[in-house]
Amino acid sequence: MNFDNRFTGRATGDLLMGLPSQLALTSLTVVDQSQWMNFYFIQDDFQVTPSLTLNVGLRYEFATPPLEKDDRLVNFDPVSGTPTRPRTFAHWSGETERPDGGAVDSAGNYWTAHYRGGKVVQLSPTGAVLAEYPVPARCPTMCAFGGPDLRTLYVTSATNERPADELARFPCSGGIFTMRVDVPGLPEPHFAG
Repeated sequence: MNFDNRFTGRATGDLLMGLPSQLALTSLTVVDQSQWMNFYFIQDDFQVTPSLTLNVGLRYEFATPPLEKDDRLVNFDPVSGTPTRPRTFAHWSGETERPDGGAVDSAGNYWTAHYRGGKVVQLSPTGAVLAEYPVPARCPTMCAFGGPDLRTLYVTSATNERPADELARFPCSGGIFTMRVDVPGLPEPHFAG
């Protein structure tokens, strides 16, 4: 994609307007990808004086990283601009074998919630299944380590757009669940701002 000041007189202007002068699709890859997003916004106007009105709003956005059905991984070569060494970390099949959000422990194991699978799966650094842990909800969505020793695994779950009969069978859906684990998780970086 190139921006060469054809439309606005400045390349940066073309970029900000989303007006490329040239666009080429160099590779076509079909992926089964999903992402969970929630966005909320509230706003109100306050008239302070007849000539001054304050417009105040609050916005909350949450989006998981894009998730690929088969957890295929690829390295990106910034010099050539192409993906290199594609490989499959773990292979899943079936409607209930859909990994969602995950976390990594201090041994390099990957813990992933299986959306529609009602479980959390622990994978080795090579992608081998080490253990499966049931969750009292059909749609767990995310794993995160916490607690003072990072040995508590927190698992969130969803109710959004789930059928009523499923929610009746899994009344804990939408809850946050915890379990103790042997290997502590990795600490998350703290927000510096």
